[in-house]
Amino acid sequence: MNKAILNKIFRTALIGANPKKCILESIRLENNHIKIENDSYDLNKINKIFIISFGKSSIPMSEAISKILKNKIYRGLVISNDIPKNKIKRFSYIKSSHPVPNKNSLQAGEKAIKLLNSTKPDDLVIFLISGGGSSLMAVPKKGISLKQKQELSNKLLRSGLDIKIINFIRKKISSIKGGQLLNHSNSLNICNIVISDVIDGKFSDIASGPTVKNKKNDLKLEKAIKGTTFFKSLSLSIQNIILKEATPYKRNHKVKNYMIGNNGIALSFAKAKADELGYKTILYSSKVQGEASLIGKKIAKRALNIAAQEKKSVCLIFGGESTVKVKGNGVGGRNMELALSFAIGISGKKKIRGLFAGTDGIDGNTNSAGAYCDSKTVIKASAMGIDAKSFLKNNDSYNFFKKLKSLKITGNTGCNVNDIGIILIDF
Repeated sequence: MNKAILNKIFRTALIGANPKKCILESIRLENNHIKIENDSYDLNKINKIFIISFGKSSIPMSEAISKILKNKIYRGLVISNDIPKNKIKRFSYIKSSHPVPNKNSLQAGEKAIKLLNSTKPDDLVIFLISGGGSSLMAVPKKGISLKQKQELSNKLLRSGLDIKIINFIRKKISSIKGGQLLNHSNSLNICNIVISDVIDGKFSDIASGPTVKNKKNDLKLEKAIKGTTFFKSLSLSIQNIILKEATPYKRNHKVKNYMIGNNGIALSFAKAKADELGYKTILYSSKVQGEASLIGKKIAKRALNIAAQEKKSVCLIFGGESTVKVKGNGVGGRNMELALSFAIGISGKKKIRGLFAGTDGIDGNTNSAGAYCDSKTVIKASAMGIDAKSFLKNNDSYNFFKKLKSLKITGNTGCNVNDIGIILIDF
């Protein structure tokens, strides 16, 4: 399979949604004023500037803001799943854990609280927020141990539940999510600069919204949660914590939210590159969600329909975030599972190839971002004595594609704007 064109389009999508680029294009310093969108922060009225950056894109985001504000930053904290080679002066760093929190996640939460406690009302706190922050910075609710938090996190990852339900539960079992971190800030000036990794990009859902004021309990979500097998499997004490009313806010913080990057931006750059390469490009959706294996089957049918109707080469692009309800004991991730299902759906048909990958370079709990496949993938596997449907049933997509040498390995990209699917239909 020729992967070169798929790689060019995917790489262009990552460049378009590069966190450092997004910051540098969205924020500027003019005449001692920080300009963001239509707002302006007069630094003549600000005492000190604090930066707290958390999430998978926290390193490039902090590097970019430091390039803009330079020595105007008093102190900074970066919480990531990596440590940069070149650290910024006056910044502290914590390498934390994702997708399941560990003791470093607790330390990160405590450090953030301590830094906020040191602020004063006329200071400015700028939060740089990206996906993954929910696990990287954690302070469980009183009555929930780290071990219980880890068990809950693992169960949620394997549950296949809608991301809205997952985020609701994450907020309820935390002492800082759902806007509760604000209770530790003496500064009343809060600026949230956000790169979205969730569909629809609601500020309160990204990293479970620790600095975004949360509304009262969503009764519809509560009702939906109560009916799930997941909720019924929890201990009564944890059920009660989840259903308890949200903690009231102690101060009247002035919170401003700015969305500077998302999946849509990445897809627009991917489309432009596909157009440039001579394809008729169809941008399917940036909001694809649901069970990965079912999406793979659906997208396969769409690709086959396009192949039957078109005479010119087509590039079908989509984004979003699927889920996997784990029933087997294999190793995989939502993108690889989608790719395997798609490969089964197009097997032996037209000249179709695809790449399905996470923009962060991580799919599930593996070293792969996703996988490549084409109409010969399943046939090739069968010749090697590998049954694709059995691997799909066992949620073992990683080992399937590893045997075929079709994994997409990128390493940590520093970008995190959901997943991307790129399908080429050639003639």
